[in-house]
Amino acid sequence: MAGHHPLSYAAEEGHEDAVKILLDREDVNPDSADVDSWTPLVFVAGTGHVGVMKMLLERGDVDPDSFTVAGRTPLSYATEWGQERVVKMVQEGGNADPNSLDISDETQRPYTARTGHSRAVRL
Repeated sequence: MAGHHPLSYAAEEGHEDAVKILLDREDVNPDSADVDSWTPLVFVAGTGHVGVMKMLLERGDVDPDSFTVAGRTPLSYATEWGQERVVKMVQEGGNADPNSLDISDETQRPYTARTGHSRAVRL
């Protein structure tokens, strides 16, 4: 996709070695937003690449409650896509607010309920 950063591509595909190399660079912002205001954390939230998620959440300069253009957080995408391990990681390691609201004043639960990932909703 045009306008996406190399870190976002590597995160989405779960390429841990590439993510580590990019995160070690001073000129790479690990919380940089792409054209749709998706950060690397949003990209990895739906894919379930736990190793990459851990690398991003361990940094102090990645915001687990950042919003996309659609007004959604990484946690809302992870719950919608049924990524239970990622949901736990974002809530625990990233200190994300499970009750954060999107631009429609909804939490992540409605997105998850629509897709049928009930276990992720319970988390």
